[in-house]
Amino acid sequence: MRLLEILTMLTLIIASLGYLATARRRPRWLAFLPPGALVLIMLHLLIEGGRWQMWPAYVLAVLFSLVNLWRLLVKQASAAPSLPFRVLRALGAVLGLLFTLAAVLLPVLLPVFSLPQPTGPYPVGTVSFLLEDVDRPESFTDDPDDYRQLPVRVWYPAATTAGSDPVSYLAPGDGRGRMLSEALALPGFVFSYLHLVKTHAHPEVPCADDQSAFPVLLFSHAYNPGFPEQNTIQMEELASHGYIVCSVAHPYEASGVLFPGKGVVTGSRKQFRAIQEERRRSYPLFVEYRDARGSRKLSALLGYLESLSLLRESEQRWVEDLFFVAEKLGDIDSGVLPSPLVGKLDRDRLGVFGMELGGSAAGRACQLSDQFKAGLNYDGRHVGEPLDIQSSQPFMAMYSEYGSGMNDILYERMFERSYSVTVAGARLFNFNDFTIVSPVFKELGFLGPIDGAAMAKIVNAYTLAFFDKSLKGQPAPLLEGDRGQFPQATVVKLEGLKPETEEDEAGSQH
Repeated sequence: MRLLEILTMLTLIIASLGYLATARRRPRWLAFLPPGALVLIMLHLLIEGGRWQMWPAYVLAVLFSLVNLWRLLVKQASAAPSLPFRVLRALGAVLGLLFTLAAVLLPVLLPVFSLPQPTGPYPVGTVSFLLEDVDRPESFTDDPDDYRQLPVRVWYPAATTAGSDPVSYLAPGDGRGRMLSEALALPGFVFSYLHLVKTHAHPEVPCADDQSAFPVLLFSHAYNPGFPEQNTIQMEELASHGYIVCSVAHPYEASGVLFPGKGVVTGSRKQFRAIQEERRRSYPLFVEYRDARGSRKLSALLGYLESLSLLRESEQRWVEDLFFVAEKLGDIDSGVLPSPLVGKLDRDRLGVFGMELGGSAAGRACQLSDQFKAGLNYDGRHVGEPLDIQSSQPFMAMYSEYGSGMNDILYERMFERSYSVTVAGARLFNFNDFTIVSPVFKELGFLGPIDGAAMAKIVNAYTLAFFDKSLKGQPAPLLEGDRGQFPQATVVKLEGLKPETEEDEAGSQH
């Protein structure tokens, strides 16, 4: 809770407790608390900004003020209140106290959360681009002249942030909080307050100039309810350590995407329903693969992948998005697209990572092109058709406890060097900013039992260690089995297998 919210709540709690005392024992100063709470609320609305979680407190302050006025009028009319009045007063005090407790719980359970402070030496800047691929018509619209447009949000190491305020988590009034709520089957107002969350990134400030250029990372978000800003914690952390990180939006397959200067594009409900149905139908095949042993495991996996035709199409579309953005990095670096990043992108040190379907797309992109020098997958099931290619780039997969090692049988064939990291107590949504949003999400089953702040540190540490080793050539003890301060994480180094082995042949004959 924010400062003025805390002061308002304390004022209302003391006021509600005061109503339990008799008139003779009640200090006169208690009468000033309800109007004092109204003053605090007005300041809170002006300075901090209102949010729906505080509405019970707003209502309570008004009711307490009206009760005070009523009691004053009753006292003037009768010096000795009747028994029914005293009973009603006591009942009202108890109900008021219960309502106060409820008013306190809402903003505590769904707070205006604070993102972790980035640990690197650089402050963080941010800038957005809207890229249009004129060679690809947009398949989600009926307009034949509508081409694929890709909003890209970039975080980068800044030289200074002087005179600049950090941007909000989501832009005020863009409606994406409602879209995110609905994508999670929650009431539309639940995430309407995300514009009140401040990030550590400052808009369009100068890029750091202590290095000639910085390594670049492309990020691909999760399928709906994914959205480009979903891993702001990792974006800010990486930027503070000297990376330029570009989050590529995949329109119509995210919960909502903000097009700079054009408004918001919602996800395709028709596409979401079709994907949900495909996932429902294919789930028994995934369970069969998960439980299979020995030579049966690979054949079970191939059977599962064959059932994912729609997801495979989406992955291919997302990989094409990544390739297009990688190509347009040249326009950003050269200044064709004006920004503070001119001349600062080291495209020879280009990595790619993503979460869920975005993580699968990252693996596919690495396998198809050696322009990506390293790749990382946050708990995404591989959905693409396996290729008879083994890539030389290092790759890492971070898994939830439930998904532990689910892609290992493929990644040891797809990559000569790869790492498999499992985090005990984690679930899929722990791999993005949801891990710190609210303790309620553990009860709803979105998050695992691991502490959210601890999980954010784990994901940051392993992500940074992997890319520092792969793109900067720095030592990474965490990847060599040194758990250090993270006993929840287990690392397995996968030895690359040849795509054709006796095990493969046995599996294909099964």
